[in-house]
Amino acid sequence: MYISCQLDNGNTMYCYKDTTNDIRFKILDNAGTSVSSALITTYTASKIIAVQKLSNGNVLIVYTTDYPLKYQIYDQTGTVVKAEGASLDTSIAADNGSSTLLSNGNIFIAYNSTGSYGSKFLICDQTGTKVVNPTSFNPAGALSCISTCELNNGNIIITYEKADKGYFVIYS
Repeated sequence: MYISCQLDNGNTMYCYKDTTNDIRFKILDNAGTSVSSALITTYTASKIIAVQKLSNGNVLIVYTTDYPLKYQIYDQTGTVVKAEGASLDTSIAADNGSSTLLSNGNIFIAYNSTGSYGSKFLICDQTGTKVVNPTSFNPAGALSCISTCELNNGNIIITYEKADKGYFVIYS
């Protein structure tokens, strides 16, 4: 899985799992030349959940190392701003997810487990501190294609696929 975001300086940061299953990121300039790279975690069962550019230009990378949902924050040059912080959620083995930068500066993160843990969302501020604790939005079962977006009225929509059907839920 690869997840990327455009940086304010025109470069692109993308996260990926390498051939040894480590999670890494690279920062590429407009010509596709690597200008920076770093190792995020070496835990082999890890998955990238979200890569979100923050309003201050930093990038929040959310990933899982089996059960704990973790994060790190980097600046636009690839320098660590906040090393692996406290776990965002220790109750779910997340498989996929999505994030959205909200108009108030907080980050909405939705994520899913293919196991019996269901799907959840949480909201954190730009330092990674939880503002809204993990909250279930779907009963157990595999979801795919999770996407999140803030609507014009400030509500948040989560769209997802389950058993080849599309669903959505809106939170205010």
